[in-house]
Amino acid sequence: EGNHTGYENAKYWLSGGPKCLDRPTFHPIYRALVQLALHQTPLCVEAGVIARQNGKQHTNIISDGGTKRTVFVPNGEWDGFTFINLCQQQRMGTGTKSNGDDTFNNDKNDEKDEKEQEELIGKEIAFLQRAELLLLLRSELIDCLEIYKKTE
Repeated sequence: EGNHTGYENAKYWLSGGPKCLDRPTFHPIYRALVQLALHQTPLCVEAGVIARQNGKQHTNIISDGGTKRTVFVPNGEWDGFTFINLCQQQRMGTGTKSNGDDTFNNDKNDEKDEKEQEELIGKEIAFLQRAELLLLLRSELIDCLEIYKKTE
C-alpha cells in the first residue's frame, strides 16, 4: 500500500494507489458530498473541500518507490485531499486552514473566537465524515443488490 499509514495512505489511494493517476479517483457520491458541503458546511467550503477557481493541485502525494505525485482536482469538484488534511488537522489539534491561509487562526480573532470557530468546523467535518460513510455504504449496498438481482 505504498508504505503509507493513516492520512497519507488515504491520499495514496485517493490518487489511484499503484496506478499513479493525475486526477483523484472518482466516485458517484462526490456529487452528493459537494451538494451537502455547499448547503450544510460553509466553513469546510471556505477551507477548500470543493476546488475553486482554476481547480487545485496537490503535489506531496508519494507513490511507490518514493516518487512524488501531482494530482489535480478540477474546479467545482470534491477535493478529498483537502478534506483529508482538514480531518488530520482537526484530529491533531493543529487548527484548520483555508487553502494554506490562516483563515481560522488570524490576528483579528481573539482566542475565544478561534476556539469557537475550531469547534464549529470540527462539527462540520464530523458531519461530512458521517455523510461520506453513509453515502459509500448506500452506494455499495445498491451495487450488491444489483449483482444479486442478476444472479436470480
